[in-house]
Amino acid sequence: MEPSTSCGDASQKRKRKTLYNHQEVLALLTNLDTDSESNYEDSDDEDFDPTDPIDLEILHTDEEWQDADLEFTPADPYFTTNSGIYFDDRGFEEIDYVSQFLDDAFWELITVETNRKAQQFFTEHPKLSRRSIFHGWKGTNGEEMKVFAGIIILMGLAKKP
Repeated sequence: MEPSTSCGDASQKRKRKTLYNHQEVLALLTNLDTDSESNYEDSDDEDFDPTDPIDLEILHTDEEWQDADLEFTPADPYFTTNSGIYFDDRGFEEIDYVSQFLDDAFWELITVETNRKAQQFFTEHPKLSRRSIFHGWKGTNGEEMKVFAGIIILMGLAKKP
């Protein structure tokens, strides 16, 4: 199946984008081989580094929203595995369950991005007033980010009059 392609004005120096019409999308979705794990191999993402900056050019376009085809109904997924916990959770405390989902790599990513944003702020605002609170900034770490996230969660759970 050959997708239709669109090329923006050359003066805008935009990359060529592949656009699919409704029939092409439907054909792609119905022809997915759900039993094959080859679609999910990480061979294309060997050089992926989650700490690399995001290319914001792909997020901002001049294209306008289009109405969706409301007649399209996706197929119901068919699950064949059993649900439940697949690890030994004897002796677990609450934080141990959270750590199963939010591992050290997650907290490292949050820390790196927080420190990166602070550095960007200081670069963009080199002349802060003498009394600016930002002079007291020091880089954060994963443990501080865990505490901060815990406080945010507790604020939502604590009932105050």
